[in-house]
Amino acid sequence: MQGKVEICGVNTSKLKVLRNEETMELLRRTKEGDKDAREQLIQGNLRLVLSVIQRFLGRGENADDLFQVGCVGLIKAIDNFDITQPVRFSTYGVPIAFRSRKGKEHIMTRKDALREAIHIVSNARIGKQRKADIIASLELCQQELPFSHWSKEAIFDACDTWVQEHGELHMQAFVSPLMPSHPAIKNRFGMTAREFRDKYYPMKDVSTRSPYYKRTVKEWNEVFTAEFTRLKCTGQDDYNRRRNRDLPTWNTMAAMNKCKTWRQLLSELSLSTYPRSRPEVNVRISFPDE
Repeated sequence: MQGKVEICGVNTSKLKVLRNEETMELLRRTKEGDKDAREQLIQGNLRLVLSVIQRFLGRGENADDLFQVGCVGLIKAIDNFDITQPVRFSTYGVPIAFRSRKGKEHIMTRKDALREAIHIVSNARIGKQRKADIIASLELCQQELPFSHWSKEAIFDACDTWVQEHGELHMQAFVSPLMPSHPAIKNRFGMTAREFRDKYYPMKDVSTRSPYYKRTVKEWNEVFTAEFTRLKCTGQDDYNRRRNRDLPTWNTMAAMNKCKTWRQLLSELSLSTYPRSRPEVNVRISFPDE
């Protein structure tokens, strides 16, 4: 929307702009039941509605629909505004005018609300230092909005860079601070990180999924049983600590067998732990000569 445009039959170039003093006077007369003053208020604040509409263009929203929603909200704002409060009508009217549409609670996002707050503070008549402090705090909130810097393009760029440097996109990659988190991917694409990886960056070689791909689960169970017996294993920590380092941990073995605990794994493989050996203690008691 640039220059002089017409929305819903309204020529924006012919819209009147009210000063704050005129607005407050018309609001006072409206509260007294003056219908002409109410109509002047509506006409005088249509530019306010149109200025906010420009922020939503390009998001799939219809400009005429937004204009109608804004007008309905503007009327509600006029009817509900409290003239005894030290607040400009425009400050109150913008969020009220765009509060509901087709049952949705808010059209304005948190980022839009913060941007509007920064604009309001920038025009506020307060001390320079205080104004700078408030704006700095609001801008910091903007930067810390969840997933604010992880757009779809940024996610693809990060994943492309990772694949170029490492060859494959493993699930462990999403732990890196250079990569988007699982919630960020869920927020942008509506799918889990694994679903995203499998769809856009499928693993080329299944062997890279696990270092133990060369043997079947049955073969690994036989290896685990032999190692368990050799060690005369007394528990899960004992096995992981003393096992041959080329063999999988009991946790990996449990995952292969779809078991959740050590006991379930031993039950699945018909194994039982060996008793802990107790060190022999020799005690010699000597009595002094009488």
